[in-house]
Amino acid sequence: MLLKIQNPGLVQLPLWLHKPENFMRLQWKYALMYGVLLVLLLTGMVYALSLLRFFERQALFVFIGILFMHFAFLCWTSGLGRMLLPALQRSHAVLAAESAICLWVVLSTFHMRSTVCLDNKFGLLGKSLRCWGLCAGLLILLSSGLWFVHDHSMTGKILSAHMLFMLLCCAWHLKQKINFKSMCHAAVWLLYTLALSIYAWADKLRLHPADALLLSSVMSVSAILLTGWANCWRLMSQRKNLQQKLALVQHDMWQPLQSVQLYAHAMTQAGPEQLPRLVSGLQLAAGHVNDFMQQMQILSGVHKSEAHWLSEQQMVTADAFLAPLITECQPLAHWQRVSLRYRKNQSILQVNVPAVQRILRNLINNALAYTPAGGRVLIGCRSRAGQLWIFCLDNGKGMSPEQLKQCTQAYRRFETNADGCDHQGLGLYSVKKIAEQMRLPLRMQSTQGKGSMMGFAVPLAATAGRLGPAA
Repeated sequence: MLLKIQNPGLVQLPLWLHKPENFMRLQWKYALMYGVLLVLLLTGMVYALSLLRFFERQALFVFIGILFMHFAFLCWTSGLGRMLLPALQRSHAVLAAESAICLWVVLSTFHMRSTVCLDNKFGLLGKSLRCWGLCAGLLILLSSGLWFVHDHSMTGKILSAHMLFMLLCCAWHLKQKINFKSMCHAAVWLLYTLALSIYAWADKLRLHPADALLLSSVMSVSAILLTGWANCWRLMSQRKNLQQKLALVQHDMWQPLQSVQLYAHAMTQAGPEQLPRLVSGLQLAAGHVNDFMQQMQILSGVHKSEAHWLSEQQMVTADAFLAPLITECQPLAHWQRVSLRYRKNQSILQVNVPAVQRILRNLINNALAYTPAGGRVLIGCRSRAGQLWIFCLDNGKGMSPEQLKQCTQAYRRFETNADGCDHQGLGLYSVKKIAEQMRLPLRMQSTQGKGSMMGFAVPLAATAGRLGPAA
């Protein structure tokens, strides 16, 4: 039957009549479903609290706050709060529930701001989200009767406007960058919007009010759990990226440290006449270790520091930075019984010496790793169209065309040495990344069983000036 009640909304509510046994069965069903939802939210809060010591606290605190507001609101709608606090008046319970909604609106807005504006650095959108969250929360508090306004229907209108604004932000985020993260965030707010729509249009959909409320709660809890899963996936991705960066640092650090070790080992077996040359080589390798650590300190700062470091250039001759690098790599080549030679070149270059040496060091290390004993590695230069091409040629194992296409991918190794420490599949990946940051063209050719030729081009200095010392 249809029951018409003269209330402020002038709505017609459907009325269902049940037998006592059917009514109790429905109540048990509702209690079980709400219990599952409350347990899921409580489990999510406990898990998020356990991550506070491992990850960024501010973002986790916002997420935990959203979970708690969901939990508080669900306690009111399920009747658990009234059961635990029977002395609580209904007006106070409504006020507590709408206060939870208010805090949820504020926290969800700040969560949206951290998600959308983190990558795009869009200042206007970030300020708009912050202002909207504070204003919407204040309006809900006013409409809930906390101060002097008593209009509970305003809460639904503010929530509708909030959902619309959040969906517009998600659409803007998808337009800027379509990826898994932006699609998950859009799906979260679509679920929230659908939950609110079902609750608001329950009478038009001919749904029992309790069923509509339960279905709305299921969708809202699914939205927050999807948010938690997406955040966990994001944290795991950040951890994986950090591991890759640490492995890249280890790979780049291995070459100069190995040179130091080989020089130190050679000094224990050298005669007095060989010691000055070995000491000079050891100081040179130690200097490269020091330079690398200074670069890491710069790269560990903000992104602008990295760009500033790569933009620092000086005028040097090609031989001024090639000769020290060849001297550094000679002990490793001698240890592996590979001939390492280079052709001198006095061309004047305008380059970032540490970055170019780092590219070439990786190329030499890669060539030595894949060239068997008795092989040869040659470093040569050729001027062409205002650029100096620096090539690293070897007669090692080479690569097939398919391997050549994949060789610059991170952790891509086609063979693993017995000791497992010569290379980690990051050498050519590092070469590609640095060359892209410095906008240097790369050229790679290889024939399986015959060797490889890999090179890059650096700009020649327009005019000869005061030459700086090589780093």
